[in-house]
Amino acid sequence: MKFDEIGVKMLNLFLDNEDLTSTEIANTIFKPKNRSESLKKNNLIISRLKTWIKNGVIHNGTVEKRVAHYQLNTDIIKIGRLVLIIDDNIKEVLGDYFVIDIEGQERLIAPIFNE
Repeated sequence: MKFDEIGVKMLNLFLDNEDLTSTEIANTIFKPKNRSESLKKNNLIISRLKTWIKNGVIHNGTVEKRVAHYQLNTDIIKIGRLVLIIDDNIKEVLGDYFVIDIEGQERLIAPIFNE
């Protein structure tokens, strides 16, 4: 599993929101101009969310009036500061990152946007 620019934006949206719908995610990331574009982008987000659920990155939470809400799985996702240490004497703070531990896969990191 990899995180491209859209995936990183999706992760960052969950920082400020405990739970989100696919429509909220699609509208925030893509800002569609019409209903047709909105539906296409929403389907793209739903496809990614299904993959994330399968890999345990998010939970498919509450369903209100047939609308699914998604939440990050805090058991496998941690947030921390990435520090590069060179020869034990040079320390460079690279910023804040998500660290994602999916069983059977390499550890993933994704940047946190400070907007």
